[in-house]
Amino acid sequence: GVEQVFHHVAIKPGKPVWFGRWVAPASSETERRNVLVFGLPGHPVSALTAYQLLVAPTLGFLRGGVFALPSTIRGRLAAGVAQRGKRTAYLPCRLLPASGGGDATPTVELVPTQGSADLLAAARADGWVVLPPGNYRLAADAKVHVLVDSPAPALAAETSTTSVDQ
Repeated sequence: GVEQVFHHVAIKPGKPVWFGRWVAPASSETERRNVLVFGLPGHPVSALTAYQLLVAPTLGFLRGGVFALPSTIRGRLAAGVAQRGKRTAYLPCRLLPASGGGDATPTVELVPTQGSADLLAAARADGWVVLPPGNYRLAADAKVHVLVDSPAPALAAETSTTSVDQ
């Protein structure tokens, strides 16, 4: 069977996520190989978030690159936002041009969303505001990290292969 490596990841949306490893037996033609198995959430936005943060970096590493998390930029909130909970939140947002005055920081406008099943909100987003865990409120004009890499190019580059040799 597949050996569980982890089951819980503190991201929102992105629950539940499961990761395991199966050592495929050797045959007369092949060596033993490790098969990595990701179990992604059923809601589409949760699945995209988990893919972007966990699967895509893993696949990049296995292709000979480095395990690199998606890049972030700094943005300035157009309106205040509250964070509650023990998981890092990723909120869909749109990036607007900087307001001028010598500060090149883009303005970040949150996209209204109904949660992890709201694929339309995700499609309208240019990025994802990253809110670390905790109970707090950020005021308008607060600087935040914004995840800007889209999972779409990584998805398009994938093949139908379900196992990865190591």
